[in-house]
Amino acid sequence: MVASGFHARTGQPHRHAGQAQASEWHTGRVADIDRRALAVLDQLLGAELVRALRYRGYAVVARGWASVAVAAEFRRLADEKTAYAERIAERIVRLGSTPDFSPVGLLVHGQADEPVPTTLDDMLRAGLVAERAAADTCRRLARLVEGRERDTWRLLQDILAAQEEHAEALSDWLAQRT
Repeated sequence: MVASGFHARTGQPHRHAGQAQASEWHTGRVADIDRRALAVLDQLLGAELVRALRYRGYAVVARGWASVAVAAEFRRLADEKTAYAERIAERIVRLGSTPDFSPVGLLVHGQADEPVPTTLDDMLRAGLVAERAAADTCRRLARLVEGRERDTWRLLQDILAAQEEHAEALSDWLAQRT
């Protein structure tokens, strides 16, 4: 029996699940941990895509103190989020699943229902909260895959380092206001 492909969001087998696929974790079947890891990767993908859109929007509407510099920071963060989302999606595919780029999936996985901040300070605070939440998600998933799937663990460590750097940068901007 060969490894089966499961959809990251639903955990259900793909229609082509009977086709031979390489699994770096197991031969024989995809274990529950694989499905959980894929589900969390899909959540992280949605969160990164939504956060990239939010940062892009913040950059466009930023007004007030240091708005030009902060808008440039939001653009940089949006670009990094987009790049990490692409790496996450590639990892999901490598693990034998399909990343969920659907608008509905983004609403479900991307915390897209948070209120839209209207001031620069609120945008920075919202970004800080989101970066910390994403870092917590990365830590949780890294613990789940540590010692089981080296490539995913490395990707998560890269993303975690970036999340922490982003949180520090946003915190620094906020500290300049006090």
